[in-house]
Amino acid sequence: MAISTTPDRIIAPTGGAVDQSKKPLHVPWRALVPVAVTCVLALLPHPTGLAPHAWYFFAIFAGVIVALMLEPLPGGAIGLIGVTVVAVLSPFVLFSPEELAKPGFKAFNSAVTWELSGFANATVWLIFAAFMFALGYDKTGLGRRIASAMPSPSRTRFSRRSRRRTPRARAARSIRSSATCLRSTTASRTTRRRAASAPT
Repeated sequence: MAISTTPDRIIAPTGGAVDQSKKPLHVPWRALVPVAVTCVLALLPHPTGLAPHAWYFFAIFAGVIVALMLEPLPGGAIGLIGVTVVAVLSPFVLFSPEELAKPGFKAFNSAVTWELSGFANATVWLIFAAFMFALGYDKTGLGRRIASAMPSPSRTRFSRRSRRRTPRARAARSIRSSATCLRSTTASRTTRRRAASAPT
């Protein structure tokens, strides 16, 4: 069954017509609450001892925190939107009037420098890389594959024998295995005797 469309009406497959012109625009409340918090805080009078531009910066910061809690968008997008809003509104939010009045001060260049300075920190990239590795492990199932490739005690050949062994036999076995591991890194007795008896 075909669906035919016209600019203002959509014909549904059942034969009924749905009028698109009367459908209201849907904006989720989670997207409106951070904007409302930012606007309300910005309109409140700033506390004494705090510069107005710092209060506006705090209002944007509080809006970003509320958006991170409600998650109308992914967290990375919310952070980038917050940093971009501060950089765009930098003459009113980021810099004081005294800084703006300095000769040769360029608000846009300083705002872009401030905006990108966080990405020059090595700790930020370490956290980002850790998140990317974790996301990769989760998406590909690599952790599950590695865990399934490791032998479990119930699947080993000697698991039944090791249950019957006495503690003395287990201790002897562990000593033999540690000696085998150390043999490749330490010199043998014969080599040590030859080195001690060799003329200097």
